[in-house]
Amino acid sequence: MKPFETLTHLGRGRQLRPYAIKLLKDRFGIQAVTLQQVAESVNIVFRAVTQDQKRCVLRLTPPGHFHDRCDVDSEIAWIDSLCQAGIGVPHVIQARNGETVISMRWDGIPGQWHCVVFEWIQARELATCWRDANIYRYGQLLAQLHVAGARFTPPKGFRVRSAATVFPHCDPAFEKAEPFVLFDKIPKDLVPPARRKLFERALDLAQGEISRLFESGTPQPIHNDLHPWNVMINRFEIFAIDFENMLMGFPVQDVGTTLNYFRNYVKDEMPYEDRLAVFRKGYESVRPWPEEFPGQVQLMSASHRLMLCNFYAAHRDPEYREFATIVFKRVEARIKEDLAVVEMRC
Repeated sequence: MKPFETLTHLGRGRQLRPYAIKLLKDRFGIQAVTLQQVAESVNIVFRAVTQDQKRCVLRLTPPGHFHDRCDVDSEIAWIDSLCQAGIGVPHVIQARNGETVISMRWDGIPGQWHCVVFEWIQARELATCWRDANIYRYGQLLAQLHVAGARFTPPKGFRVRSAATVFPHCDPAFEKAEPFVLFDKIPKDLVPPARRKLFERALDLAQGEISRLFESGTPQPIHNDLHPWNVMINRFEIFAIDFENMLMGFPVQDVGTTLNYFRNYVKDEMPYEDRLAVFRKGYESVRPWPEEFPGQVQLMSASHRLMLCNFYAAHRDPEYREFATIVFKRVEARIKEDLAVVEMRC
């Protein structure tokens, strides 16, 4: 049998499957008759269906991930706060002992895994129904998260990373910091001279603006990854999911991250500017648009793109490293557009 670390994402899921079934039964009282792996991401995610057709989601956070138990506990505390505020988020299912996060070790599986069970959301990914009416609701949803974030009082023990730098997951104050590799510790073909110069210019501008934000204001919880696959929507409701990348930051940073996915990621025949106008109109129906000056959102988008580059280049999973070449090429094109806007309007 191959070592667990060398398996593909799906291979790891297959090896974890019997442990997941037992975990659901013993710790949560959920007897799964089917268990399907539903996501190829850093986490291992299963959809469980019971005999009476009730569904739930089991998320297993691996030990190699940059999130530890405190990170996951803090994420769940934020989700619970949003749920109480009436915002569409997945409901967390408590274990039999009342806990919402269960940490486990299994024979033959390296490290400690942090396990959370969510109720299944009966809805479609926004990316599959990408049209104006839904994009308007998307803008409203992000604005609602920002309103709630401004009112949030962190409970005791709450700790998440700060968006005070372009590379928040590299914060050495956290035990599982992501290594910073972007310029000098990756293959040279990923950052040839012209690309490196562009990325360094973007980093300098973005970090300068982020530092100014943190010097002049008070950060709040932001989703930091509300792309169209992390939004579930049906006729009556819209939900934000996957809060594990949340940060303490500012709404304009969150908007910049979200708008990063409006190009290249979603197939769309409508012009970007038209979709952005609809999204912004939805956002402004809830709260004012957070951009303080023209080009600020583009700086925040560039910041997020650089963060993604470091993530893919630093990740130990070979599947992620292979994808880095595509990511870097795409990011270069988008950052050129971002900086063209910023420098034109400075």
